[in-house]
Amino acid sequence: MDKLKMEKQSGLIITTSLINLLRKTLFENLGQKKAGKFLLRFGKDLGLETGKALLETGKNRIEALQLAELLHIDTGHISQLTKYGVVQKPEEDMIFKNFSGMWHGSFEVESHLQDFGKVNECSCYIISGFISGVLTVVLEEDIFVKELTCRSKGDEHCTYNVNTRKYWESNGEVLDIYEDDKFIEELEMTYDKLLKKTMQLNEVNNFHSKITDTIAQKNDLSKLLETAYTILKIPIFIVNLNGEVIENIGHENISTIEWAKVIKSNKHTKVHLQKSYKLHMAPIYVDQETFAYCCFVYPKDNELTQNDLVYLERLAVASSVCFLYEKISFETTERFKINFLERMIYNHFKDNGEMYLHANYIEPKISPAFCTLAIDIKENSNVPIDAYQIILNLSRELKKYQLTGMLSKKDRYIVLFLYNLEPQQKYMDNVKSLLNNALQSFNCKVGISNKFIELHDFKVSLAEAEKAMNFPTKDKFIYYSELGIYSSLLENLKPETLRQVAKQELKSLLDPDEKSRTLLYTLYIYLKNNQKLEKTMMDLSLSIGGTKYRLQKIEAIIGKKLKDATTFAFLLIIIETLLLSKEISFD
Repeated sequence: MDKLKMEKQSGLIITTSLINLLRKTLFENLGQKKAGKFLLRFGKDLGLETGKALLETGKNRIEALQLAELLHIDTGHISQLTKYGVVQKPEEDMIFKNFSGMWHGSFEVESHLQDFGKVNECSCYIISGFISGVLTVVLEEDIFVKELTCRSKGDEHCTYNVNTRKYWESNGEVLDIYEDDKFIEELEMTYDKLLKKTMQLNEVNNFHSKITDTIAQKNDLSKLLETAYTILKIPIFIVNLNGEVIENIGHENISTIEWAKVIKSNKHTKVHLQKSYKLHMAPIYVDQETFAYCCFVYPKDNELTQNDLVYLERLAVASSVCFLYEKISFETTERFKINFLERMIYNHFKDNGEMYLHANYIEPKISPAFCTLAIDIKENSNVPIDAYQIILNLSRELKKYQLTGMLSKKDRYIVLFLYNLEPQQKYMDNVKSLLNNALQSFNCKVGISNKFIELHDFKVSLAEAEKAMNFPTKDKFIYYSELGIYSSLLENLKPETLRQVAKQELKSLLDPDEKSRTLLYTLYIYLKNNQKLEKTMMDLSLSIGGTKYRLQKIEAIIGKKLKDATTFAFLLIIIETLLLSKEISFD
């Protein structure tokens, strides 16, 4: 027993807590099948050594088997062992007659149920192997203990059967426990797979580290793609939701890809086959919404690897960080510009000196020539107006149309202040293209001031733009410089004087009731149509009799004949001046 005690102290008889840790690690890393083979062989080797130690104590074979059973229970591997049947040892082969049994309280069952739950095969690998090893040494013949039922797969008890290797193999059993070479090969294959997986993981980690460092240094999207392409050597495209290429690297001449069609059919990470290419695409999210797509481009016959998917998705995430950083940076800059322009609009600077001081912080630097636009946006039935979002969208588009400016809101309309205008620059063509494209979902009317040189003349230019915007015409773009006499009237006419003259000439037509308003509008349309009765009738959707009746009532109210040229011209100027100054409105 001294020899046995020494072996036990040296770790030959291993405690259940250590074995539980070993089992869990093996199953998680090797899988059930390979881990089971390993534990079976481990249990047998443990049994062989234990059997040898028992015989070296001087015990006979019967005593050695009894002591082995006690040790098995003593270490906590099982709580009790039940045996049935008999063993005979003729001169040649050992014979087991119905030699079976049941082990109770298997530590492997408890461990397996706790770590992995119910499984589909017996799980007492170490116990089966241990008993096989002890019996093999003590009985001097290859013995294998096969577990028949197991509580880990839902059976009531853990039961086993015992017989010789010869018996099992003659009955078609393949005993992996004896196949040393095959087991070693499997371990080597597993090691190779783990090594390959580790190398792939290292490559992914290196890629992730490189692109993360690029983002951490606040580099832009093009630098990020350059870093990724240096590592992967795969052509990369970033495409927006309209199918427009934002950035690309590694392949400049892919003209056959119809990006808009590809984007339309893409909802998540997906491979798209083209005539000559294979596209591997992943969405880029900003603020939890799809903002763009990251795409790897391969020759059509290329096989994709699992790592390619990981690279693509990590690059898509990195790209989203770039876009988010750009969005935050852009909106921070634009908010400063919006605030600056708003203070100019509402005269919140105490003097010109303070205004010029704050202007120095604007990028790009503010310099002449200047121009101010007032943009009146009317809502369509299906497109609600979000003024702040419109301002941001227009700000993003300015550079695309070679314009420099800032935007803000005043009352119901948007103010666009353009600066750094070159003397010979045909900027209005670009302005019209910008507004027509960016605001195509809305009905809008744009008033355009004269060019000016001094920043402190902004308020004058804003007034010009407002007057042009309010001019009663169907034109979309109205230049203050083309208003002619009306601009002079508005500059020199005091509001109170205008109201007195209008009341004197138009009398009760200026009353706020609907009937008076209708007659005033009829008069305005008649004057605008140069007294053409049929055109007025069509514009007002009236009969000829109804139109004449209204005109007669108007003449009776104002006490003048509309056919008189002087009266005609004077009344038209008064009404349009009232409209421009916002004293009246026909909206």
